[in-house]
Amino acid sequence: MGLGACLSALFTMKEAVSTSHCSQPNTIEYEMAMEWCLLQSRSDSWWKSLHKQQGQDLRKLMANLKSK
Repeated sequence: MGLGACLSALFTMKEAVSTSHCSQPNTIEYEMAMEWCLLQSRSDSWWKSLHKQQGQDLRKLMANLKSK
């Protein structure tokens, strides 16, 4: 690669526009991400509750089977 090509590449990199990696609060992407986080939190809570209930049901079933 020649000196001219290197300088050209350097100027191109300096002129590149920097963009944020994360979404900004004033975009639809941000709103959708916030909604997704809320729904994910609700889902996690629901699954945790379901697993707790199933564990209780299994313990009752096992105790019932052992007593027979």
